Amino acid sequence: RQQDGHEGEEACVTPGELGRRTAAEEVLATFSTDRPGADRQTWLLAVLFAERGAIDEVRALATRLSAQDLAHLPGLIAWYQLLVGRNEDALRSIQLAIHAHPDDVYAASAHAAAMASRSDRETMARGQRVLAAAPESWYALAAAARCHEISGGAEAAEALYRQAIIASDRRPWPHVLLARFLESCGRHQEAEAQYQEAIQRDQGSIANRLALAKVAEKLGHNQLAVASLQGIEPVRRDGEIHDRLGRLHQTMGDWAAAEREYRAAIGSGEDGGNIQLRLADVLEQLGRADESQRHRARGLIL
Repeated sequence: RQQDGHEGEEACVTPGELGRRTAAEEVLATFSTDRPGADRQTWLLAVLFAERGAIDEVRALATRLSAQDLAHLPGLIAWYQLLVGRNEDALRSIQLAIHAHPDDVYAASAHAAAMASRSDRETMARGQRVLAAAPESWYALAAAARCHEISGGAEAAEALYRQAIIASDRRPWPHVLLARFLESCGRHQEAEAQYQEAIQRDQGSIANRLALAKVAEKLGHNQLAVASLQGIEPVRRDGEIHDRLGRLHQTMGDWAAAEREYRAAIGSGEDGGNIQLRLADVLEQLGRADESQRHRARGLIL
């Protein structure tokens, strides 16, 4: 189907779900390749519909999913909820998934990662059990790495994340997990390289491009940050992305580009006082004093 002129956009997924869609795509881009028969779009829609309880829609997709695909769906939903920060929802989903399919390693590895996020005292034991059950699986290695990370075992965590990258045949998501770990350790240069690796393997990930831009900006690599954000399709850029691009252009002294991005941010509904004040500063640099004063006044009111 087509929506807003873009091939492949399913009409039943609204623009308001793009953030959730991005997170789901990151899960499915990795996991769906482990299962023959289900194409990426089918997996994406199945997870989104199932996660919000749209059972009829899931049933309509069931003819395109194998029995094995459907068995793994609850575990994938749990991973999706973990990745968007909904740990309590994920724990409930994991309980249902493990009850229905006790041997599902997706659910088991998600369980270990979820417990790690809560610093549960059984975290290490769960991680070790998952790893023992599926020693060659990247998601089990990643879950065990997360357990070590939470428990303070940084060296073991890094080694397991790097093993997960190799075991996954260098899929994007393990690179992101390692990047986040390195960033938490203050190793921003290495984190930047891992985000670049992830983007090289999945050009369309908004979340990864935004993460790269943030760490690149911390390092003063403004051109790289701009390039990362400009790699996002214009139709998928929200107010936050336009605002960040505006600030980067402003830092580099590209006043015209900064003005264009700030106005795009305001047009996207990101009309906070700080954006108005930054736009006022840019307009002042461009010698448009009257416009600058109007936006400054609006910024002070907001």
